[in-house]
Amino acid sequence: MGLEAMIWSHYGKAVLLLLVIVVILQAYHMSKLMKYHDRKKAEFNAVDNFHEEKKSDKKVEKNLRAAHSIKQNNLLKYIEKLENPHVMDSSGTYMIIPDILSTVTEESNETLSICTQTTANNLHYLKDVTETWHGPVSVTVFTHSYDAVFALYSVVYMHNCLEKVQTMVRFHIAFPISNPPVNLKTITNMEMHCDNFESFTYGNKNNYENEIPYPHNVLRNIAVTYSITPYILIIDIDMIPSKDLNAHFSQFSNRKQSSVTKEDKNMEEKLVYVVPAFESKSSSRVYDKQFLINEWDLQNVRSFYQNVCWKCQKVTDYDRWRGLPSLPFFDVGYVLEWEDPWEPFYIARKQNLPLYDGRFKQYGFNRISQICELHIAGYQFAVLNNAFLVHRGFKEPGKFHSKKDEENDKNRELFRLFKEELKERYPSLNRQC
Repeated sequence: MGLEAMIWSHYGKAVLLLLVIVVILQAYHMSKLMKYHDRKKAEFNAVDNFHEEKKSDKKVEKNLRAAHSIKQNNLLKYIEKLENPHVMDSSGTYMIIPDILSTVTEESNETLSICTQTTANNLHYLKDVTETWHGPVSVTVFTHSYDAVFALYSVVYMHNCLEKVQTMVRFHIAFPISNPPVNLKTITNMEMHCDNFESFTYGNKNNYENEIPYPHNVLRNIAVTYSITPYILIIDIDMIPSKDLNAHFSQFSNRKQSSVTKEDKNMEEKLVYVVPAFESKSSSRVYDKQFLINEWDLQNVRSFYQNVCWKCQKVTDYDRWRGLPSLPFFDVGYVLEWEDPWEPFYIARKQNLPLYDGRFKQYGFNRISQICELHIAGYQFAVLNNAFLVHRGFKEPGKFHSKKDEENDKNRELFRLFKEELKERYPSLNRQC
């Protein structure tokens, strides 16, 4: 090998070695860069998470400020309404504050409203009602004296903490003129946290267990009067309507209106749609007819008042209702004449519907007195095929309040007087109850 070849041979090896070293250094450098970027990314994510947590904290803080704002800005307005009412019931016994904080518009495209009544300690049932029901609700809350602080707090809590309640429910408050609200301004010192719904109530005290008589019918009339739809469904607050009842009834009503004749229209004005009622010991909150029947077969569901007053619902004819042909829409299953002592729940046109007699208070004859008047006035009772109500829990004879029988006897005497008055009110109609 010549000298020149040897030089180029050593030079080539050196160049090759340098190339290898450069490649190794580049790989090392890239490795370092990747670790650096990973570290910076982790740092960035940590900072981002920190800011997100801060945003979340600010959101919580904002919600707390909003609750505080509700308390400071609006509670005084609600207190003023309670302290300065302008509406009195027809008997001159109760003051009424209609729509105390409702955001539900007066103009509604809905067909049907639920109308109900309660004291503040049972308002929590509205949560389950509005999970199943997707239409307007008109509820009257009865209160008095020191209880009014909790009543107002409860109404404001339900309205501000439950979105569906806020958009669907109109709250009306009624109290005896002889026992007006007191110490209302103490509510401004009460904190309101929407995450404590489970501890929202202070016990499930029965509406009847109070020194002040509970005026069911006055409260029902208020809820009906201030409802905003042409049809109403009057229920107890611890009842759940069947799934999509309002949507199905709206379709049923529209279908009937599109084919109605003048004769049909006249009949419609004196027709109520019976909604069969049941009791359930199941924890379920959503029922369609097939699921109801399945629970019925398992003895988790039974007809309403089965063990308390089976005669009060037997005219509904539950077996006949159960056996109606399966249809995917509402229709009239069959039409019934009223018989004593039937007291069905029903849907009716609000216009010209006889109101409830406000003299009936506490337990007994408060609903059947109005049903009796419907019968005397010439109404018929059409049972809907797929609509129904479910009362939570089985009603048993021994679980009523202690003065139930005494109140029932007192109201029975009033009912006899009421029936005599109906004869004078409807002299041309040959009906009795």
